[in-house]
Order: sequence, then structure tokens, then C-alpha cells
Amino acid sequence: MNRMFRWWPAAMVAVAMAASACGGSVTTSAPLPHPTLRTAVKAGRAGAVVASPHRVAGSGDWPTLVSRAITAAPMSFAGTLVAPTIVPRGNSATVSITADTYSVALYQCPTALPINSSAIGIGSCGAPSNLAEAFGATTYPTAAVLQQATRYQTPPGVPVATTLAGGVHAQRWTEPGSAHPIEVAWRAGGWHVVVAGASALATAQATVRLLASYHWPSGQGLLTVDTTAGAMHASLQWAVGDTVYFTSASHDLAHALAMAAAMRRYP
Repeated sequence: MNRMFRWWPAAMVAVAMAASACGGSVTTSAPLPHPTLRTAVKAGRAGAVVASPHRVAGSGDWPTLVSRAITAAPMSFAGTLVAPTIVPRGNSATVSITADTYSVALYQCPTALPINSSAIGIGSCGAPSNLAEAFGATTYPTAAVLQQATRYQTPPGVPVATTLAGGVHAQRWTEPGSAHPIEVAWRAGGWHVVVAGASALATAQATVRLLASYHWPSGQGLLTVDTTAGAMHASLQWAVGDTVYFTSASHDLAHALAMAAAMRRYP
């Protein structure tokens, strides 16, 4: 049951496709601790998720790949553009920028390729393992549409209460006739956290531990992790004003969290 495209931001899917071609409620857990007010205000202006200093560190400058990608396309985005100062993985990129959306997809190719190269996503740079991370944003015309972009849709069926690491209260759903959960969801402050796939419960336990040092200054958002077919696709989406920002990683949740934690206004 692959639900990756249900969760991954539309902008991310569009960039990946272009490269290859060329809320329900859950039980609330204890809120995560917040960083200092000054840090939260600065991060909120940039639409950032902030991590504890000992978990994410950076020079404060954008990696060369990020700067090259952003400047490769005409800057037509009308909202506030933010970009990560940390890129855990990737040596090539595709980028799309319009008036209401921008998205940068990062790839780990055998050799670094030019931005938006037609070779990205095909041949030796076409395997699923080559798609690394992504980030971007979309502005929305109305509050109702924006809210829908970060709303968690529960799967069909009746959930069962379960307790995760640290006493976090969650709900889990199973396939009919199976004892294995296909989806586990819980609340962390104003965020919905959702894990799906064959190893949903074990991944949910690991996710709780990983999130222990991360903080969200934005009021609400959606963190999703899909472990279908043994892979791991993670995405964070959060709203700042009329804009929903996202970071995503194809193979490692910590990469998506690290990028979100390092997002700041560009340039």
C-alpha cells in the first residue's frame, strides 16, 4: 500500500516527474519543548523548524548547490523564499520557480550534473536511490485551501489506541484480517505525525525518539513517513502566513528534519 504521493507535496512530485521525463483527530501527546523566544521569532519569520543546537549545526551559509539551483531559474516567486543551509545528500538538482510555487529536488548522481540537466533522473542518475532530498513552498489564495494542504486525512476503519516510546499516545490502523498496523498517527504539539507501511509501528517508535530534540515554532504542520516496500520517504509541511513550506527526503527521516531545521530566508 504505497501512499507516498498522497503525502509528498505536489511541487516535489512535479519536479521529480519533470526530471524523469527530460484532518482527522488523534490522541494528543505532551507538547514538545519550545526554543528560546528570540530563536522562535527568527525561525518563524523564515518559516523554519528549529532543532536543538547539538543535533543540527551549520555555518549559516547556503551550500553551493542550493545557491546554484535557486539562481538557475528566473526569480518569479511572489512569497518569501527560504532554503536550507544544510543539505545532507545530493550533488545535482532540478528547480522550478513560478509566481506561487518553487521547488528544488536534489539528486545523488555518479557525477555532479548541471542544474536542470536532461540527464538527471535517467540513465545512471535515474535509479530511485538517486533521488535524495527536496524543499520548496506553495502560496495559497485562501485560508481554507491552505489549511487543507497540511490537514491529516485518517485512513478508513476504526483505529486502536497504542502507546509509543516515552508514553506518547497514538492511534494505529490495520488491514482487515491482519494484526500488523499499516498506519500509526499521533500529535506532537500542533503537528500531526503519521507513519505508514509494513514497518509502521517500529518506524513510529524510532520517529518518536528522533523527534525528542526537534522543535516547531510554527503553530501546526504535518510530518509523514512512508516505509512501503522497505524504503523510507519522509516529508514535513508547515504553514507560515499564506505559504506552506516543505522539506522531504527519499531515504532518511533525519535528513528531512535537518533541512527543515536549517531553513532560513534566502538570500
